Amino acid sequence: MGSGCSTNIFFSITTMIIAIPTGVKVFNWLYTILYSKKKKTPLFFWFISFIIIFSIGGFSGVILSIPNLDFIFHNSMFLIAHFHSVIIGGVLFGYLAGLQYWFPIIFNKKNFKLLSYVNISFWFFGVILTFFPFYILGYLGMSRRSITYYNLYWYKLLLISFFGSFIILISIIIQLINLLYTVSI
Repeated sequence: MGSGCSTNIFFSITTMIIAIPTGVKVFNWLYTILYSKKKKTPLFFWFISFIIIFSIGGFSGVILSIPNLDFIFHNSMFLIAHFHSVIIGGVLFGYLAGLQYWFPIIFNKKNFKLLSYVNISFWFFGVILTFFPFYILGYLGMSRRSITYYNLYWYKLLLISFFGSFIILISIIIQLINLLYTVSI
């Protein structure tokens, strides 16, 4: 945001251009789900979670492509929420879906399906509870890169975010238990 007018215009335009093929891919995935046989496997729910979290991160990216709003939100927790929604939705959920699929094949074993469903739901709700309060905090003006915050109204949202990260920790433990179960049977 401090790079000058022409640089800011360039990044705004490229962000808007990136949104077009990304939106096409999301609609492609949604139509693939709509017109396919839906098996309610853990991979299906990883994919649904991926689409939801990634789309919300993408919508916030379109908001950040507007220069006036980017000037307001760029140094706030809104940008942190956007980044983590896109990365966790796009990269981590895809990695965990691949781990869910390939790990039992590599070891020629079956994983515990109920634990897989619990793991997916914990990851999904943990990510929502961790990073969505950051959108609100960024909108309320909470800046990033600061040690202490003096607005007492923000602590409730930060506590919700902490609770969400604790749910993510529980889901990591569930994932490890499921992987150990897969190897041990």
